[in-house]
Amino acid sequence: MLTRIHHFGVTVRRPLETLRFYNGLLNFPFVSLNAVMGKEYEELYKLERPVNFIAWYQFPKSALELFYLPFHPPRSAAAGDILIPGYRYAGYSVEGLDEYMSRFDAGGVEYRLAECEGERALKLRDPSGINVVLFETKSGGRSGRTLGIEEVGLTVADPDAYEEYFEAIGLAASRGPDSALIESVFAFDQPVIMKRYGHIRLLHFPEGAPRAGGKFFPQGGGEGAHGFNETGVRHAAYAVDDAAAFYEKARTRGVHFLFAPKVVLGGSIISYFLDPEGNTIEVIQQSDSAVRSARILGEIKLAEMTVRAHLRRIPGLR
Repeated sequence: MLTRIHHFGVTVRRPLETLRFYNGLLNFPFVSLNAVMGKEYEELYKLERPVNFIAWYQFPKSALELFYLPFHPPRSAAAGDILIPGYRYAGYSVEGLDEYMSRFDAGGVEYRLAECEGERALKLRDPSGINVVLFETKSGGRSGRTLGIEEVGLTVADPDAYEEYFEAIGLAASRGPDSALIESVFAFDQPVIMKRYGHIRLLHFPEGAPRAGGKFFPQGGGEGAHGFNETGVRHAAYAVDDAAAFYEKARTRGVHFLFAPKVVLGGSIISYFLDPEGNTIEVIQQSDSAVRSARILGEIKLAEMTVRAHLRRIPGLR
């Protein structure tokens, strides 16, 4: 079963503005900025001689990975168009939504606030045009800090193909923010069908959704519907105890993998595979010590977010 969301991988276009957005405006817990390159990453990214600058943000139980590939310009700038099949928003759980709104108002940042049955969320776009949704928790905190990943929105052309697929990879139906809240925060002007599996929310627009290209499950082939250098959420990653065992079991169920489990920088073992419409999901295996270290670091970063949020309220320190 895939139960532990690990991170989102997101490709961006404007690195400096993006770092200011996530580090400063959203107060996300920045950890590191590294560059990777070489032959092994050509296979990983399906690009010739890639250089990838990776920014890592660590929450207590999940993370965000930002990619910037300076020598491979983005193939598409339509990252925020919710009607186009593919990953179309990244959602995070936050405390203190009013604090965030005060911050956005002070900076002249546009956003849309929605409220439904006591739940609140707001939507804005990052400098690359990617939809970011902040879901307020019921913890009562007012510090303006992000607790971790809530969900990713995946627009699909054929939702019926996904039930068997998610069963094959062990991703169960789940509850999350109310569908009416999603409809309100995006202000959809046409009917939408939604269902959530794990931390992936499927969205289908029966009246006007374009068809996705290719069929990748069961027993599909090819390299996917979206290039690694295409702006937007590129994958959702789930933690597993044994990546090789997951790989073998999922393959027998017709899941198409882009590559077998391999060791990457830092010692993690990862593998990418495709959903029925060619979107990428990753599984990642880490040692127990690496998992504990990430959780401790996330707790430390969460405390830092709290301190920074309180400092923002002091006149003269904004």
